[in-house]
Parts: sequence; C-alpha cells; structure tokens
Amino acid sequence: AIFLNSFSEFSGLNSLNKVSKEEYFRRIFIVLEKINQVSGVNVAIKLHPRETHYQDYVNLIKERSLSPVTIHPPNLSREEFYSLINNADCFVHFGSNAALEAMIIDRPVVTLDLIGDIYPIDHWLYGIDTSTAALEVSIYGNIKEVILQAFEDNSTLKKNRAQIVDQCCGPIDGNSSRRVVDLISRLASDL
Repeated sequence: AIFLNSFSEFSGLNSLNKVSKEEYFRRIFIVLEKINQVSGVNVAIKLHPRETHYQDYVNLIKERSLSPVTIHPPNLSREEFYSLINNADCFVHFGSNAALEAMIIDRPVVTLDLIGDIYPIDHWLYGIDTSTAALEVSIYGNIKEVILQAFEDNSTLKKNRAQIVDQCCGPIDGNSSRRVVDLISRLASDL
C-alpha cells in the first residue's frame, strides 16, 4: 500500500507556486496514473486537515476510474492517521512535515515535486537535507521506478532516516516528557 499525503490549496508546495484548481487536479491525476503502473498497489490518499476539496478528489477517482484508490477525509483521528502510515509500504508527499512522522514509524519516504522543476526537499523539513533519507522524484520523472525502489527500502535509506529522526526529534523512547521536565527544572534552578 502507498500512503499519499496530499494538500491542495492549489499548490501542493507553497504560496509562491500556486496553480489553478484544474491544473492541480490534472497533476494529481498524472501522479495517480503513474503510481497505478505499479502492479498490485493500493493507494490511500489522506487529505490535509485544512483541505476543503474532498469531493473533488472523490470525483477525480470516480471519473477517471482510478482504483484501488481510497480517499480519506481531512478530519481523521491521530490513531487512524498513524494506522494508515503504519500499514503503508511507502509514504509519498509533496513537501509535508508528516513525512517526518512516517520516518519515525520507519516507513520509506518519497518526496514528489508536483511542480516539476524543483524538489521541495530543502523546505519541507525546515531546511534539513533529507535527500539521503527520502527518495526524490519529479512529476515528470519515473515515479513507478522510485516507488519500486522505496519498496526495497535499502539499509542506507533506513540508517539515514533514523539519523534524520534523531536530529529532529531526539531518541524515540517514550521519555521525551521526562527529558523536557528535567531540562525545565535545571533551567529554573539556574535562575
């Protein structure tokens, strides 16, 4: 299964690259067509919480007979959201910080440049270079090949994902609250 994390507002990237609604959904269709070239794959599209075009996605899937594609509404619970990521073989995004959450769950990540002339890799995680931990592909590139490469999830990608997670989040061990309280206590005692 492929988890596609989508956000339109007719950009998919940022306010400088806005495209029309029609152009955005044309590009989404291209992406889905290319992903559907991967044999036996199911696609779960999770819309961003601020997404307001749920019905447009549903209509696109019906009109274009894309299957198996499931559209999940923007208001999924955190449990449902993480369950989707956990059950995915690959997490595809257009520049979303949710990709870090996929890395925490140790899912292969593909950053897809929806505009086609720049990779959003430099800005999706506040300037941290994730190019060694996530695969990159342009809408005009060989999306099928990159998805298949993500499914292989080589050891270098896994190791680099773990480094990005450690750099951004520190240890994922269930003790972060304790570390924050200890830090606050130390800082308060220094006053």
